[in-house]
Amino acid sequence: MQQNILKNGVLVVSVFALIFLTNEPALALSLSDQVTGQINAGAQSAGLGTPVAPQAAIASIIEIILSVLGVFFMGLVVYAGYLMFTARGDETKVEKSKTTLRGAIIGLIIILSAYGITRVVSRTILHSTVGNPDAPIEGSGIRANCQGFDCTLEGL
Repeated sequence: MQQNILKNGVLVVSVFALIFLTNEPALALSLSDQVTGQINAGAQSAGLGTPVAPQAAIASIIEIILSVLGVFFMGLVVYAGYLMFTARGDETKVEKSKTTLRGAIIGLIIILSAYGITRVVSRTILHSTVGNPDAPIEGSGIRANCQGFDCTLEGL
């Protein structure tokens, strides 16, 4: 009977030692780290490239929209010039071209102002939320690599 208890005790101690001493410590990941990892893996396998900070993506979209509007207003300036050259002294065409040119220049001033404001505000928001682009985000090992509006997150 004592031998049986001794054998069971040795067996239990051996099993616990085998379980607890041979396993490597598990690296627990938070749920957000697991979700981020899965999203990044899916994006990489789909060929979508590296993840981009949402603030930088919004700033890039606004920059593209303002660039398209800038091209539109430059086209209006060219159109107003064309109207001016083809007016041949007709006062109504000259007035129409002057009005178009005035509106196009005002539009360009507004677009350039909006572009400047967007650039300053987006960089301020990006630096306030992500921090210094050269420093990793606190405690995560994630680093934002920013060049103008193009910011990518490294270390995900």
